[in-house]
Amino acid sequence: MLVLLYVRTLTYGLAYSTVLQSKRTIKEAVFIAYEDLLLILGIWALFVVISLLFGKKAAIQKAAYGVYASLLLLALVWSLINIEAVKILNTPVNYQLLYNSNLNDSQFIVDSIAEGISWGILLKILLLCALAVGAGELLYALARKIKLTGFVTATMATAVAAGLGYYMLHANLYIEELKQERFDDYGKVANPVVAFAASFGANMEEHFMTRDFPVDSLRAYRPIQNKGAIGKPSEAPFHPKVKNVILFVMESVPAEYVAGYQDTYNVTPVLKKHFAESLVISDCYAHSPASVNSIFSMLGSAYPAISIQNVVNEHPDLRWPTLSSELKEKQYRTAFYGFSDLSYMNVDRYLAHRGFDVVVDHKNTPCATTFKSDSEGAETGKDEACMVDGFLNWVDEEEGQDPFFAVLWTMQTHWPYFVSGNEKTYVSGNEDFNRYLNALHYSDAVLGNLLDGLKQKGLAESTVVVVLGDHGEAFGRHGQYGHGSSIYEENIRIPLIFINPLLFCGQQKQAVGGLVDLPVTVMDLLHEPSPTEWIGTSLFDSSRDNTTYFFSTWSGYLYGYRSGDYKVIFNAGNNKTSVFDLKKDPREETDIASKIPALVNESHDRLGYWVGYNRALLGKAISNTENTTALR
Repeated sequence: MLVLLYVRTLTYGLAYSTVLQSKRTIKEAVFIAYEDLLLILGIWALFVVISLLFGKKAAIQKAAYGVYASLLLLALVWSLINIEAVKILNTPVNYQLLYNSNLNDSQFIVDSIAEGISWGILLKILLLCALAVGAGELLYALARKIKLTGFVTATMATAVAAGLGYYMLHANLYIEELKQERFDDYGKVANPVVAFAASFGANMEEHFMTRDFPVDSLRAYRPIQNKGAIGKPSEAPFHPKVKNVILFVMESVPAEYVAGYQDTYNVTPVLKKHFAESLVISDCYAHSPASVNSIFSMLGSAYPAISIQNVVNEHPDLRWPTLSSELKEKQYRTAFYGFSDLSYMNVDRYLAHRGFDVVVDHKNTPCATTFKSDSEGAETGKDEACMVDGFLNWVDEEEGQDPFFAVLWTMQTHWPYFVSGNEKTYVSGNEDFNRYLNALHYSDAVLGNLLDGLKQKGLAESTVVVVLGDHGEAFGRHGQYGHGSSIYEENIRIPLIFINPLLFCGQQKQAVGGLVDLPVTVMDLLHEPSPTEWIGTSLFDSSRDNTTYFFSTWSGYLYGYRSGDYKVIFNAGNNKTSVFDLKKDPREETDIASKIPALVNESHDRLGYWVGYNRALLGKAISNTENTTALR
């Protein structure tokens, strides 16, 4: 218990040297270790009962002691490793995380945590385990020698009985306060064993957002975005020469690090250079901080399944129109170049059903520079410049023929952030963030290679290049790192920039939208109709309501939406609704939910209808796909 108390202070960020300085710091340390201590007391009480029941059977006693010691050591080792897990994930590892990382095929979580575990930490784990076992054996031997085993047991039982009532009352209140008021800190106090076990029982069906809404209500809620006035002419710029479309997707890139938005670090000079022929969308969002869900939305103009599962992995053959399949029917050549592993979460199988002529990842592209990040030294990706070279060669293969649609997806800005060339110093004291900014700077340079290549081939005027992020990336704000654990702005607000010299001349459009709107917007620029199944709205539609929705299932169930200047986040884990005024508070530091209860109440219905509608829509599409497959 004492060792776990020490471990908890490390996880929570308390300086252990200051814990014993006052009653207040001692109480805080004990309270934040609430779940740890209850776990150990629970294990101890269980085996005390076993010992009393089978005290005369030496073999059972010996086996019970072995299991007892093993469970305690497991709890200790797990808690020590959890120190690194919480730094990266902002939560203990749970079932949802394991599912979403697809550990059977991907080493993401293992490698993320393992990178932070040095030989020094491993040695500390071994020493603390030896200390816990050795001290226990020593105290037991001493108690037996002076015949105090019964006294020690009785004293502990009395102390537990006397203290447990006080502890349960006050520490539990402290934990509940963290859940309600400072949920971002709860991951730092949750015992990893308890959290992992509890996550298997976490069921999104239990809370109000998946209650059944009347069918008529769902039909009236079609749905989330206005579909625009019938017969209203498009306000999208148009030029008959513009036919080709490229989506240049920057992996794990939020808007705030890109020129045209906040651009504090000036790492995207190529984008800035092309502003004279660009349109910048002010507020675009990924609907989930996960690449696999972004692929689904940016191609199919539909919200992802609001679940720990996803359509791409579970139903790669889903019958649903996508931007690629629609343009393929219009005689476009189509290509997907993704420079990470497209076998992750069945992405390659999903793309095989989307009308792409070629699907390329790092495994089938020649390149001198490769990157490795997993524990087995397997190749993770290749230099993004090779991706652009491969794409431009593909364009040359049928030059002058049909127009083309292509997706180019970078990877060097994904953790652990791969730098090409010499690393510059953009920030000091944060190696990961500095490496990330260098990787983003390189992706910007690769975009420059693409734009230059198009110009050299005489394709710059006939091609719309759409630059966007698939989701964001956090570096400490709100106590989180990476991208999957929450839906703050750093997780999901992404850049969306259109580049074409015939259509744009440096405009910035104030609009709130999401990846579901991208396919409809692209078709609008081409003056082509969109499929009726798509639920997005063109960003050039003046009648749109500037609302978009998002969620995360990585560290619990979080739902939210942005409408105008207001951002709503509902945490199903603690039934708490937060509201932020992004115009006044762009970093989401002040929750104003208590000041606008009417909006909070409205948000529950809006989110409930969104979940209900999306569930019904995808359920019908999945059912149609399965029925069609059965007929075949």
